[in-house]
Amino acid sequence: MDQAHDGMTVAQRRLLQFWLDAHGWGERYAELNGELPMPEYRWEDELGGGGRDGRVDTMPSVGARLDPPAEDE
Repeated sequence: MDQAHDGMTVAQRRLLQFWLDAHGWGERYAELNGELPMPEYRWEDELGGGGRDGRVDTMPSVGARLDPPAEDE
């Protein structure tokens, strides 16, 4: 038997998993399809900017990009 989510991209799986979590239909969906789109995925983790690899995604400093470097005297 083919898996239910073979033709979906990761972004599509994330969106479907988010929608199922938001509406509370994850358990019923798993009953019907035999699996969740992303069983180990937690969309709440993306809100904090931290990934599973332990790194924290942050925006680069605007001041470092826009301010000219200090001149050495």
